[in-house]
Amino acid sequence: GDFPVGGAKVVPELPESGREDGGRARGQAIDSWRTKRVRRSITWTGWLDQEGEMNRMDEGSAEVFMLNAGIACRSAEEKQREELALEMLGFLEGKFRPVRNAPLDSSGGTVLSQQQTYAWDSSLDVGVFGILCEKVAEEVQKVLATEPVLVELPHNAATYIVGDIHGNYGDLMLFAETHGWRGKRMQTDPCHLLFLGDYVDRGSYGLEVVMWLFAMKLLVPDQVTLLRGNHEFRLINGAVSRFRNSSFTHQCNTLLGARGFAVWELSNKAFDYLPVAAVLRTDHANYLCVHGGIPCALERVDDLWGAIRAVAKGQQHSYCPAMGDGCCGEGNGVMSDMLWADPVDDALEGHVVFKVGSPRGPNAPLFGAGAMDLLLEKTDIDVVVRAHEVVYSGFRPSFGGRLITLFSSSHYLLDNHSAVMSVSARKAHLIMRGHATTPSW
Repeated sequence: GDFPVGGAKVVPELPESGREDGGRARGQAIDSWRTKRVRRSITWTGWLDQEGEMNRMDEGSAEVFMLNAGIACRSAEEKQREELALEMLGFLEGKFRPVRNAPLDSSGGTVLSQQQTYAWDSSLDVGVFGILCEKVAEEVQKVLATEPVLVELPHNAATYIVGDIHGNYGDLMLFAETHGWRGKRMQTDPCHLLFLGDYVDRGSYGLEVVMWLFAMKLLVPDQVTLLRGNHEFRLINGAVSRFRNSSFTHQCNTLLGARGFAVWELSNKAFDYLPVAAVLRTDHANYLCVHGGIPCALERVDDLWGAIRAVAKGQQHSYCPAMGDGCCGEGNGVMSDMLWADPVDDALEGHVVFKVGSPRGPNAPLFGAGAMDLLLEKTDIDVVVRAHEVVYSGFRPSFGGRLITLFSSSHYLLDNHSAVMSVSARKAHLIMRGHATTPSW
């Protein structure tokens, strides 16, 4: 029957593209924040009035063949995750605020960090917040465990691609506020957010960045993709001796006290299940998105996608060139290369395919224009988008624009800028600190 849904007709005309089985209209159930075609048994929880308020209904099960009904069709588990996500976002938005007229923060880490200073409200109950962090990390691990290691984004998905954040909560919030990546607003926005890894260390607010990202993943799991970076490993983000007070483990312990280690470990368990690559295909170009770069295995295999999908999720370790480990293709092989690789200087040795040895360590993998040629020959990819390196302007095109390096944390190294990339069906452009610029390729 007809249900009152925001004053709108419950079953509007179904477009031809949505007709199946000889034109029979199989409906679309739309919950209060996103559209998703379903054909399954669900629990009807209520309907929305003209003010957008939820009106409860008696619980019941039904096979759904409706369209644009505005009916909340979430499972109990999805509803609990939404509530948990909104509670975390409420903590961050209500009790973690920028300090006005405060001097820029120097983190004391291995790089000079002059970023917006934030502070927790004195009314914060650290115990309650610590428990909430544990719950969020546990739930997001369950969500991530269901995702493939190679994520294929919807064709022509309007996508924002974000590079290294490294605990820079201020820049993350600047982009979020400027482009609408905020809580409830994301629930009505069809855009996709793709983060390329390195969320922690070397900045002052790694814990807060991680909890914001985890909360967004729980709130709109189909619209947020979090890739793994080389800092999403215990060996790296637990290195207090290397990163001192800007290390993720130090920040967890300092803010959360006795619960700090548990939150750090639960967050790393979630990191263990992060995908390592994403593919976005559009009408104008096909993009491979990774944290570091192209794996050396490309020289030996014809099926790169198969090699990536063979990477086992849940891995706790990766080789670390900075500590003298591994070499191109060894250890955890494909995953480690994709997390640690850097491009060579294309002006000096652009002809290189793969080599080892960089400022990261004598065994650190490097790739050149020859590797890009191989990638174009063996796959349908046109452009690789990666992070992993600080670049002054926030972005850097290489190899004739076939490789884009993004860095999304300003003042990471002196006065560098930050940038994100926006990709739609027919174009891509770069956004520097909230201002769109014309792409240089």
